[in-house]
Amino acid sequence: MISKDDMEAFAVAEKFCERAARGLPPDRWATTNDLRKIARAYETLYAIAWGIASAAGKQEYLRGINSMRMDGEQ
Repeated sequence: MISKDDMEAFAVAEKFCERAARGLPPDRWATTNDLRKIARAYETLYAIAWGIASAAGKQEYLRGINSMRMDGEQ
């Protein structure tokens, strides 16, 4: 579940990316506190991506097992 803190972290990370894209000097992209929030946003996105990849991998595994079954096997 994505929390309110996660949503705040995503907002900070979005501002970080916008500042970087505008060409501002790196020392103006984020404060130390912002960097902590950006790390939290990254960690949350990584967890989401890992969950999706795990679910997709499980589906591929089950599809492979089912393709090797003989008629009538369960």
